[in-house]
Amino acid sequence: MAYTAPTVKDRVAAGDNKYTMQTLSDGRVLLTPSPDEVEEAGTEINKALLQPLFNLAAAHDATIEEMLTDLGILAPFKDYWWRIKSSAGSYTLRMAAAGSISGAYRAPSSGKYRVEILRHLSATSGNPESYGTTTLQYASNITIGTSGNISLVNPTSLTVSSSDVQSYASTLNGKYVKGLLTNDSLIYRINTATMSTSAERWGVGASGETEVRTYYGYELSDLSSTIVEVAVAQYSSTSSDYTYVHNSDPDFYPHSGTTNGTEYQYLGKIYDAATADAPFGIKTVNITSASWNSSKQYTVATQCTRYLLFGGGPRTKGVALLVDGTKGYGMQAYYGDTYNRYATSLVGEATAGIGDATVTFTSTGFRLSHTVTTGPVLTLAYLPLA
Repeated sequence: MAYTAPTVKDRVAAGDNKYTMQTLSDGRVLLTPSPDEVEEAGTEINKALLQPLFNLAAAHDATIEEMLTDLGILAPFKDYWWRIKSSAGSYTLRMAAAGSISGAYRAPSSGKYRVEILRHLSATSGNPESYGTTTLQYASNITIGTSGNISLVNPTSLTVSSSDVQSYASTLNGKYVKGLLTNDSLIYRINTATMSTSAERWGVGASGETEVRTYYGYELSDLSSTIVEVAVAQYSSTSSDYTYVHNSDPDFYPHSGTTNGTEYQYLGKIYDAATADAPFGIKTVNITSASWNSSKQYTVATQCTRYLLFGGGPRTKGVALLVDGTKGYGMQAYYGDTYNRYATSLVGEATAGIGDATVTFTSTGFRLSHTVTTGPVLTLAYLPLA
């Protein structure tokens, strides 16, 4: 028997925190809900509601990740993302519904709009409205010049006729195409593999025969349909705010720099960043007298350029610093006897003192060194930030 999904409803009531109280013979108290008003009781959460969901999850031979992928929920998170903005005084490309830019022929018989590749007039000859053959240019990409001129990148020529044009529907799907009859000066992007044809009575031939004009192209539900779009140059007098775009192809947009008036910053996959091992977590460094090398040095690779560093050791100075690149910012303090206690601030210093040792900040971490006979014992900790 097929499972019928219930309509789950929220409870809508006033005074749900009110109860009547009755003292029982054994001394216990019975509390009975006594709301002021119940507009909707809501769906009861019980085994009957939840068990079918658990059964479905158990029967589904897939991980939760695969289930979410199948449902399309993870799709945008597994795409590659960019941050983009248009540069001031430049042209950027945008796509607009073909019907709103170039117009489209509206067939009187169906009322549908068409973007035409070509048309063919039969039952007559020499008619100037007979376009049985045309040559198209198509490409996978387009580019825009500094003056706003749009052109195809490495275009391919394709000559089609009324007898074979429909066989190229898949070839043109997803491509930028120039040479369409509707407006042969514009560049269109075809977003469908479905090409339509329609024949309409056009007139009467010289010998009294019926003339039929057949259209080949794409049928639009209305002028806002985006199954066919037109490439448009848009001028920006000022820099725009950043927006975010994504695509399943990691090379769909440039990874950096400015192209066609648009600045690109590649961000990668949200999913990879979300599921990666987090860089955060305090790391500890315990240095004994035997830890120092023959040059009286000890090196720590932090694998990050920004981190909090703190710690010290017996009868030594301690530090609490924000390290950014090769500079330290914060405090170093001496924890000696009562008469020698002091603290100093660091503002962008390349080194700091930790007792009998000196710490130098490097591009890959920090390096400790000392000049005493026996290497000092230190306990340090750092928290990676970036």
